[in-house]
Amino acid sequence: MNKLQQTYSAIRQMFGERKYVFIVLFFALFFFGLFVFIPVVTIPGNTLAFQLSIFRMQDYFLMVFLAFLV
Repeated sequence: MNKLQQTYSAIRQMFGERKYVFIVLFFALFFFGLFVFIPVVTIPGNTLAFQLSIFRMQDYFLMVFLAFLV
């Protein structure tokens, strides 16, 4: 069995249990929130509405992808 098959098998086995799916979703949402709120807090004069308005659709996809990778 090669590494890709092992990885796929491990992911399928892990997501077979409902509690792990909720844990992954919780942390993905948490890190997505961090990706949005860190610039809001650290840049003076930046608001949540302005931060969300400057993101493009590609930025949202990238942040969601990175949040799941974390």
